[in-house]
Amino acid sequence: MRSIVGDFTCVTFADPRQGHRGGIYHAASFIPLGWSARRREYRIRRQTRHSFSILGEFRGQPDRYEQLRAKYGDRLRLIDRPRKRRFVKLAGSKTYRRSRAKLLGL
Repeated sequence: MRSIVGDFTCVTFADPRQGHRGGIYHAASFIPLGWSARRREYRIRRQTRHSFSILGEFRGQPDRYEQLRAKYGDRLRLIDRPRKRRFVKLAGSKTYRRSRAKLLGL
């Protein structure tokens, strides 16, 4: 029997800095897949802009990092983004769930 929605995979994250451990995801039968990737992101002191927005100012230009440094100077910072716990939920037909679980190494 096929589900009404169809086959899908849901990926979600829990942020330990906010006190989230993923208890709800465990209760809902999500599968823990470890931690998110280590990444760095740009921030500008005294601004609350997202890193993609900052980098988008000079998108497509080969020297955009140098241009950002020239524009913002010492206010531009490169920080480590906190890692989050990653969970996945496979839903749909048994064939779909098995094939995706095999791809994920579960």
